Parts: sequence; structure tokens; C-alpha cells
Amino acid sequence: MSDLFNVVSSWIEFHSSSESIATDGYSLLSLLDFASIPANVFASCFPRLKSLCTYKKCQQLFTKILEYNASIYAQPILERPPVNQIDTLLDEEVFVVLGGIQLEGPGYYVQSKIQYLHPVTSEWSKLTDLPEPMFGQCVTFLDNFLYVAGGSNYQTPMSSQLSQEMHRYNIQTGEWLFVAPMMEKRMGFSMTAVGNKLYVIGGLNQSCLLDSLECYDPAANTWSYVHHLEEPLFLHAAVAYQRQIVPLWRK
Repeated sequence: MSDLFNVVSSWIEFHSSSESIATDGYSLLSLLDFASIPANVFASCFPRLKSLCTYKKCQQLFTKILEYNASIYAQPILERPPVNQIDTLLDEEVFVVLGGIQLEGPGYYVQSKIQYLHPVTSEWSKLTDLPEPMFGQCVTFLDNFLYVAGGSNYQTPMSSQLSQEMHRYNIQTGEWLFVAPMMEKRMGFSMTAVGNKLYVIGGLNQSCLLDSLECYDPAANTWSYVHHLEEPLFLHAAVAYQRQIVPLWRK
């Protein structure tokens, strides 16, 4: 998409003296998915679009794009720039797996690969790699953004190498972003999205099982404690149902 935007902006600059450049230029730009164009690419090409800046529809489009790019952490909950979106990975539902432990001979190693399963062909494809090898982490989607939190990247000693970090992957641009870390280190916990926020529940930290529930707000890029469970939970699951979180576990 970045290469296509580069071509379109160059074409607009070359035809800037055309009487119909405003409508022609807007028609071309409206075909692009600006949410998939990195902010630095848009900034570098924007000077070529100065011939469109007096056209009201273009002004509105540029304002939307600039606001979207300026609010980097809140992008999953913001309205996307008004475009006719071109096909992306998540135009259809896919099954995604990432990280984990791979057996190899008598031992094992921690993986960093993220793969997804095509629903029609039943074939696996590689999407990208985690910022570092990881297992015991949690993952969830918010809009077209993949969030990966917690886990461990060392095989031993497990309990002393836990993480409280969270990373966000933009499937449109292929970029990772380090967002605010959780308040506690966790592995073997659950994470789910409710409304425009993410919630993590239970798990294991460096010394004990956890009964805490944290909430991440993308708009503020902050975490806060929400609640304590009646008992700690570990290696469980959780689902969102009618804007409520339902933990699932076996005693």
C-alpha cells in the first residue's frame, strides 16, 4: 500500500495544474487504505498533495488521516479514515497461533513464529515473528491489531523470567509497537477484549498464583486494577459474552 500511495501522490503532483486534479486526485486517494500506510510514509509524500489542500473533501480526508496517525496507541478504537478498503488478511476469519514450545529431539526451544490458518485451503502461512521468542503469553485482537502480553522467553528457571510487557502488531502495516506494560508479570493467564478495552485475568507471577484483574485502555495507553477474583486462576480461559467476562477453568 505504501508503494501504491507513493505512485498516486507522484501522479497527483505531476498533474497538479489540471483543472480536474481536485476531483481526480480525491477519487484516487479514496481507493487507498490509509490505515495501512505508516505515518512516516504519509508525511514524506504529503507535500506532493498540496494542490488538493483547498478542496474540502481532501481537507476532511487529510484531517482524519493526521488525527489517526497522531493517536498511535488509540488507533484500534478510532474511526478509520473514510476509504474503500482493499483486501487485507482479516477480511475473512482466520485461526492464529504464535510462539510456544517446539519439541526438538530430547529437548525443546521457544518459538517466535506467528502463523495463521486459511479457512478455505486449510493451509498454514507465516504472518510474522514475535519481537522475541515467547511461551505462556496471551493474545487477542482489537480491530485489526494483534495484542500479545506477558509470558516467558526462557526455558529455565521459568518463574524468574516472566514478562509484563505488551506489544501490538499492526496487520495492515506489519509494524510492532511496544505499549504500556501490565502492572504485574504474568504467564498462563487469560486476556479478552470487551468494548474498547482489554482485560487480563489471573495467571502466575514470580512467586504465586494471581487473583487480580487488570484493564488496559488504548485511548490513554494505561493499565488499572479492576477487581480481585474469589480465588487465583492459572492456565484457564476467558470469553466475552454480552459485555461480560466469563472465566473458564477446571478445578
